[in-house]
This record gives sequence, structure tokens and C-alpha cells, in this order.
Amino acid sequence: MLNFERLQIIAIEIGENCNLNSEHVKCPANSRIINKQYGLLTNEDITLIINEAYYNGFNGEIGFHYYNEPLIYKKRILEIITNCSDAKFLLWTNGLLLDSHVKQNNFLNLFNSIVISNYEEKEKYEFYIELRKVYPNIKRIINYSSTNNLDDRKFIYENANNNIYGCKRPFFIELPIDCYGNVHLCCRDWNNTCILGNVKSQTLLDIIRSEIFCSYEKAIFSAFLDLEHCPNMCKQCDAPDRVFIEIQHDSDPLPRMQSEISFVVVTSAKNEKRLVTLLESLASLKDELVLILDNYDISIFNKLLSYADKVVQIPGKGSFEAYSKDILRHCSKDWIFRIDDDETLNAECTREILQNYISDRTVMSYWIPRKWYINEHEYIVNAPWFPDYQMRLYRNLPGAITLPTRIHEPTLIY
Repeated sequence: MLNFERLQIIAIEIGENCNLNSEHVKCPANSRIINKQYGLLTNEDITLIINEAYYNGFNGEIGFHYYNEPLIYKKRILEIITNCSDAKFLLWTNGLLLDSHVKQNNFLNLFNSIVISNYEEKEKYEFYIELRKVYPNIKRIINYSSTNNLDDRKFIYENANNNIYGCKRPFFIELPIDCYGNVHLCCRDWNNTCILGNVKSQTLLDIIRSEIFCSYEKAIFSAFLDLEHCPNMCKQCDAPDRVFIEIQHDSDPLPRMQSEISFVVVTSAKNEKRLVTLLESLASLKDELVLILDNYDISIFNKLLSYADKVVQIPGKGSFEAYSKDILRHCSKDWIFRIDDDETLNAECTREILQNYISDRTVMSYWIPRKWYINEHEYIVNAPWFPDYQMRLYRNLPGAITLPTRIHEPTLIY
């Protein structure tokens, strides 16, 4: 990471305490191993961190959460916001310290975004809905069934080492800093097994450019983990975050979001004319066109370079299903559209139509009907050849995908 441009959140823990830290025995506020060598962060320290981040390209939000409840430190937070008036701020709270009179919470207007984790079930949820009518910067209300589900990270170190998928969280979503200035790889690592440095002894920029950070980035920030060089914690993670998707937790629809598509074709290029016609037809629809070539013919390879953004020669695997991991490795956009070299899209399929589908943040995949043509104008209208739905458009989320293991077995995403 050269600077902070792509980072969404810098989460700075302002103190150790949480008003719910007695609710489960493994709450990090009680049990984590923490390096206190440099002492607690002061408001001056936090102001310096914020100014440094924005000076070096950061355009995201500063949060005051990690394993604490920020509203315990409301006075300090308001002082920091005053000192850094040009910054954007995020409040992530359990809401229990908010005033029960909706209009007595005017300080909430100082935050760009607010997330409330509700552990008090329906009664509190109704209060938070009323609160949001006055403070529309409340972006999410996350409902937990009880305090038994207080922290879904508490058993991460007990998981089997079976995750193979990469993750964007440490490098794209959130950089957590505890109240003693230690910079952590990930908020899931509550026992602090991967500390990257301390902002009291180094600049934050030096930490994200350090050898240890860069080595972790190389091992984790891809479709699949480098299992030899990534931390054990990543192998134990049960929710790798390839792409950050907010989950719907209340009645309001999520705002639509602009996304991009990688079209991918796996082919042996036996019918070059048909393949070129297909690639040309995709030019106006794609953000990226990836061609996986089951063929070592260098002349064909060179010819196809002008039609695709990326041409990769991987011959000899036989069936399409054998290339499933290669598709994930080489497609870089938010969504993947897989199409075979003997297929074509309906002429009515425009980029505008596709964008409408992939902008919906509540959907993970689409099953698309196919027509089996027996000549230029006629297709089979009987089952199973029609409508023959296939999952061809899906989010580029390796951690949520079940790959096929047999020929004609579908890719599935949950």
C-alpha cells in the first residue's frame, strides 16, 4: 500500500472500556493480550494520526471503535472532531448510552456515518428507527438476536485451518489501531497475533509501507491465500472479505452501487471465427474481458490479444469445470460473467441492463435462461433444453463460492 487512498475506514480505539464487556467471557476488552509499552493514545496522538492519513491520500472515515464503546469517551471524541474539522467521522456504537429522548442526541450530527449494533431486540430497534428519522446519517442498524451473539469473532482461533480464500479487509476496508497505538492487520484478530507496528514509534505511513505489511498484502490480497506466507489467523477465518458488502438488517433498501464486470471465456479456439465474433460482441458490455486459452498455439494467442484485456494460456485441463479457480484468479472486477465460446448473448442485452442488475447490493448471483438453437432461427422449446437456467453472472467472492468438482456441476454462491 503506497498511501491511504483505497482505505475506507481507519478505526482508532480511544479507550479500553466497553459497557457490555461482561456479557461474554472472551470479550477482547477483558481477555486480549495487548502491548502497553508506549502508553495510551492521547487526543494529540489521535489528531496527528488523522492529519497524517488525510495528508497521504486518505478520503475515508475515521471511526472510534475497535473493542471499546466509543460513547464512554464522548467528550474526548467531540474534542478530536473539533480539532480535525475537515475529516469525516464514523460512530459505531451499541447505542445504549444514547439519550432516550431522540432530540437530545444532537451531537450525532457531527458524524458522517453512524452504525448501531442493537442487542436489545425489538423495543430498542423501534427507538433507533425513530432516532434515524431525526438523524439520517444513521446508515445501518444491525440487529443481533441477543448478547450471546455479541461478537462473532470470539471463536476464530478454534476454527480448523481450512480457509483458502484471500481477503481485502486489511488493505481495503479497515485499518484498526488499538488504544495503545498498536496497528493491527485485522479486526478479527482480537488476540493480537498480527501487530504491524505502533504509531507512537513510527508514522502510520511507514507502517503500511513496511516489509511485514507488504508481505502480508502479497499473501492475502488475492483470490486465494498464499498458505505458506499468510498468518494462521487467515487460514482459520470463517468469513474472508474479498469484497465489502453491507448486509441488510432493517426494512430500508440498501442504496444501489456502481459495479464492474469481468467477462470470461474459456476456449480451445477451435472455431476462431465464431470466437472472434463473440469477443467483438462483448466489447461494449465489459469492464474487463478475460480469455483463458486451452491451447498453446502462439499464433492464435497473438491474434486474440487485440480482442481481450487478458489472454492466459492454460492448456490440458479438459473440462470447463477444471478452470474454475483460474477464473477467480484472473478476473479482477466486482462481478464475473462466464460465457462459453459456442454461446452468444441476446442482442437486447445492453450494458445499461447489466448495470441495473449488478448495482443491486442485496443480490449475490443471477441464473440466466438459455436457448438451444438447432439452426439460425429455431431452438428447442422442451425441457430440459428450455429455459435451461445456468448461474453465469455472480459476484467475485471466492469465499462465498462453492466450486464444481465434476463435469457439468454448477458453480454455487451463498
